[in-house]
Amino acid sequence: PNGQYLALLTPINNKYNLVVIDLKARTRTVATRLTDFDVLTYNWVGNDRISFSLGRLDTPTGPESGDGGGLFVVDRDGRNLLTVTKTFREMAASGAMVGRGLRFMRAIPDTDEFLANGNLRDAGSQDVYRVNSRTGRKTLLTFEHPGRVGDWDLDHNLVPRVAVVAPMKDEKLLDDDYRVMYRADEKSPWVEVERFSPTGDKFAVLGFSEDNRRFYVATNRGRDTAAIYLFDPDTKKLSDPVAAHPRFDMGVDDQ
Repeated sequence: PNGQYLALLTPINNKYNLVVIDLKARTRTVATRLTDFDVLTYNWVGNDRISFSLGRLDTPTGPESGDGGGLFVVDRDGRNLLTVTKTFREMAASGAMVGRGLRFMRAIPDTDEFLANGNLRDAGSQDVYRVNSRTGRKTLLTFEHPGRVGDWDLDHNLVPRVAVVAPMKDEKLLDDDYRVMYRADEKSPWVEVERFSPTGDKFAVLGFSEDNRRFYVATNRGRDTAAIYLFDPDTKKLSDPVAAHPRFDMGVDDQ
């Protein structure tokens, strides 16, 4: 974040590992020396810590393709490695029937903490936690949530204010609409502002707008391709497209 160091991935021991470059001194420090997994994703937590998750780039399919995961944090010089959540391989070896983990969401500025979402409390639903990258301490931020949440979106103050709720009953996913839930602030009640079918039109929440009230969505309703709109949760209406292409979707993954 201070612009003095650059984190990148490079092959070491035939695996992609984290390396940090001191941009002023033009020197590099190896932060990880993995031999069985690749670092797949990584994010700065403050200026001195880096979080990362693991995978197997040389095994895209088969029984070992999904045994990575986990969430770890390490100093930029490779010291003080902390396991926040274990890999799926480690969980399976310990006899766990369901994998439970966390995924990095956003670093909290000027701290050694970050926000992550995962299914630690309920195997079939996501919560948001505040995580201390030094101690691993997790604080639940979504004790009251609007249902079986599959995805959360944070506003610019890092408050979880949009949740996509899956249609669940008795631990089974129903053939029904997903619900987009919204709250005006962290103390307001959750209200439903939109519904979409997983087999119908796309409706993906992309993030809050500058006013911290409306949010950007991508949808192909009334179109052959997905475009980006501003969505007003008070009126439940879309703006005119702010980004659109007649032949290509706007880089939107399926919900």
